[in-house]
Amino acid sequence: MCNFLTNGLKRQVVTPIMFGGFLLAGNALAEEPGFTVVRVHTTVAEDGVKVSALLNFQFTDTVAEAVRNGIPVTLEVKVKVERPEKYWWPEEVSMVRQRYQLRYHALSQQYLVRNLNNGVQNHFANVRQALAMIGQVDGVTLMKDADISDLTQYRLLVRTRLDIGALPVPLRLWAYLDPGWYLSSDWFEQPLNGK
Repeated sequence: MCNFLTNGLKRQVVTPIMFGGFLLAGNALAEEPGFTVVRVHTTVAEDGVKVSALLNFQFTDTVAEAVRNGIPVTLEVKVKVERPEKYWWPEEVSMVRQRYQLRYHALSQQYLVRNLNNGVQNHFANVRQALAMIGQVDGVTLMKDADISDLTQYRLLVRTRLDIGALPVPLRLWAYLDPGWYLSSDWFEQPLNGK
């Protein structure tokens, strides 16, 4: 770094070349492959607890190339509520698994996202728009029949992953052997009351 003294104060100057290097490093970090749960929000309603989440998906080169070549991939979002036990495994009180299939349609040059839970299909001009839609989970209802009077005894967990088992059979074996296909977020965990 270039240093100079002004009025007895030591300052550091960032040259344009160094600034460009910071930008490149920042972009490389932002584009690092992986899935993350960015944020989770819960609200209590009469019919249960509503969960909304923001997810981020960055494909590896292997997965991105497969999608561009028309191979469908399935992304799964799992939301569950557990009651921690003191001496045994936690008790799973409620769980919802939301699944989406993403594929590129070469003829229309669009990315198709199909909600495998309800069959609704949407079309997008690019893969970023498609992944942004999948990454906005809104109003998933949990604990419909459970006691929600004291939420402090529960914890909420959210995770997303690429489902290798849903790949077409000829590709599935290769995918199990290739670490480029193993994309999963860590479990995002918080008390159900959000505190």
